[in-house]
Amino acid sequence: MIAYLILVHRYPGQFKRLFRAIYHPANYYLVHVDKRSGVGLQTEIQDFLSSFANASLLKSQSNSS
Repeated sequence: MIAYLILVHRYPGQFKRLFRAIYHPANYYLVHVDKRSGVGLQTEIQDFLSSFANASLLKSQSNSS
């Protein structure tokens, strides 16, 4: 088993190709989309990952000062 942490900030097509290339059902994937990348990218990645039970999207946290 391998656990992956992947940061995405643009190029969703490139991310999807990478994900499919490294994907294995025995591994775990945690994906973080940079909040500065916008809601559209976040939604696209979330929709893509929804069909992979062993992949999760890490929610962005806002800094409260």
